[in-house]
Amino acid sequence: MKRLLILVLFTLVILCCGQKGVQVEKIMEDDVEIVINHLEPYMLPGEKNIPVLEEEVVIDLEDSAISELGLYDINVFGVDSRGDIYLMSMQTQVEHIFKFTRDGHFDKAFARNGNGPGELSRPLHLSVTEADEIFVTDAGNAKLSYFDTDGNLLREKSLKAVIALTHPLENGTFITFGMVMPAEGQDYLEYPLNLCDENLEVIRALEAFRLENYRVTKRIRGTQPGFGFATSSDRIYTVNEARGYEVYVHDLEGNLVRKIRKEYNPVKISEDAKKRALEQVNEFQRQYTYFPESYPPYRSLFADNQGRLFVVTYERGLDPGENMVDVFNSEGAFIGRASWNIFQGNTAITALIKSGRLYCVREKENGFKQFSVERLICR
Repeated sequence: MKRLLILVLFTLVILCCGQKGVQVEKIMEDDVEIVINHLEPYMLPGEKNIPVLEEEVVIDLEDSAISELGLYDINVFGVDSRGDIYLMSMQTQVEHIFKFTRDGHFDKAFARNGNGPGELSRPLHLSVTEADEIFVTDAGNAKLSYFDTDGNLLREKSLKAVIALTHPLENGTFITFGMVMPAEGQDYLEYPLNLCDENLEVIRALEAFRLENYRVTKRIRGTQPGFGFATSSDRIYTVNEARGYEVYVHDLEGNLVRKIRKEYNPVKISEDAKKRALEQVNEFQRQYTYFPESYPPYRSLFADNQGRLFVVTYERGLDPGENMVDVFNSEGAFIGRASWNIFQGNTAITALIKSGRLYCVREKENGFKQFSVERLICR
């Protein structure tokens, strides 16, 4: 009997310790929940394993058949409800948007370069809406253009402000990213990320990123800034390196509902990385370029419609070209890491997850880009 009692007590202690070990640390600040994450992930019961990737489709820009289409670069992309793929290139003299079927076969190109209806001059962003409309922010012509999946122009709307990106949300509102023109002699340029209504009138400011005005400070940053956003079906996630590794989680009305805070190991910028960065700029820019000591905590982020958040870091992954990706569950808890190859391009959207697949752009060792479709498999 005494042995049985000791065994029961021992079991209860183990269970209590185990429960305590998987409790997610949370605090409240200004009536907002903050989820505290450490370097090691939480081992939470019931969470799925971190998915691995299984390649399904690759569209390789080094392939002569692809280059003959006039597609030499991929600046941004979108995927419709059928899985058809839309790759957009800013630098082209013919069409800007190239449509491929879900199995990677070329279908058609549309949105010619120009200044007329349905033509694009300097397109900076592309999204696919819930209604499968191809939605393009054209900074060169200061307009928004809507196309159907066959490339036919549906409608256009003029932009009243300097906006580089307009991203539609499922409730009919938009996220916009633009620039506030600085007063003469101002040291910083300001780039606001706003939630806007259907007329692109500002509902709420979500973030504001500041970057040095090199005309005044005579300094040009040599690395990508740590700033960006991601969306899921009912959430907007924003990051700003000014506050370190902390993700703000907003609802679709722009209300701040949670903060995800995480410890991280800073990644120092190597001399080799500085050399490669300087090779990408001209001599005039090179004389003003400077480098901070470390990279920002993250390169980019994206989310799926189950509320999982994926944050691509600067930490090297397991294989060449890969980086470590922090994975958070729908409640903001850090649950594991993946090692994936996702290219950090010049757009806020670097990867998408739809229908159990990861869509992303990658850069090969020789500099050519490729678009990849990967099935997410949980083992």
